[in-house]
Amino acid sequence: MAPTTKRPTPLIFVSHGSTMMLGEQSVVSDDWERQGRNAERRGIKGIVILGAHWEFPGENLVHVSIKKNPGMNPIAWVAPQKYINFQLNCDEALGRRVWKILEEGGVDVVLNDKDDWVHDSVIPLKWMFPQACPPTTLISLNTKYNPTFHARLGQILSVLRDDDILLLGTGGAVHNLYRNRWPNIIIYRNNFAQPVPPKKWALEFRQAFVDVMTKSPEADEDGSVKVKEGATRLMHHPLFRDAHGTDDHYMSVCFIAGAAREGEKGARTSEVWELENMCNAQFQIGEW
Repeated sequence: MAPTTKRPTPLIFVSHGSTMMLGEQSVVSDDWERQGRNAERRGIKGIVILGAHWEFPGENLVHVSIKKNPGMNPIAWVAPQKYINFQLNCDEALGRRVWKILEEGGVDVVLNDKDDWVHDSVIPLKWMFPQACPPTTLISLNTKYNPTFHARLGQILSVLRDDDILLLGTGGAVHNLYRNRWPNIIIYRNNFAQPVPPKKWALEFRQAFVDVMTKSPEADEDGSVKVKEGATRLMHHPLFRDAHGTDDHYMSVCFIAGAAREGEKGARTSEVWELENMCNAQFQIGEW
């Protein structure tokens, strides 16, 4: 077989934000729509998602979803008619393929045909592929929240990028629910209202996050980013706990960073702020 000159499928990191991101148009939803068209032009065969709201305990353990026609957990502050007819497409063959690759890579994997899906996956899929969800499977988090472990998952599954499989991480750039301004949604149903600017800690961590994803101090001479090292190290940033009250929305960053390859460059494709201090920055590593 002749060697291929086709680029690996790029990596996408989604800051999914609040549940209202499913129903409200923004520069980010426009970006998700563009990425969906990019994926369709590429002819992607499937999507592998590691999110923020599906996790299991255990040593070296993850679950992989193979549930046919999974349901969606109720999505707060979004009119059901905006998503209820969107049919998720959990593909058992893709799930079993992911299971096999991870097991061969030394990870303990459980095939899960019971759990429904949550808004962290539904939001980007609905905006990217409003007509029909491509074959998709989910990988759970491991509740030890070890950044190196989740980066290793991405590294093991990076081989799928050569077969037109899109690896997508969904979490948050700055995502601390304890420090958001909730009346914007609860009282006014306005997730994008910014009566005051984001706090300094949120702005500073957001900049550190962007730097890691796009221009790490460890960048090679050609500008490519050693993003895995930067992403795992960022958990030691003095403002990390301000920006992430829990670790669950950061593990997908490590997953995507682990799947990045030498010579690839990262770019911030869009950004919007919600609830005063939540930064929903979107990133792509590699090129279509």
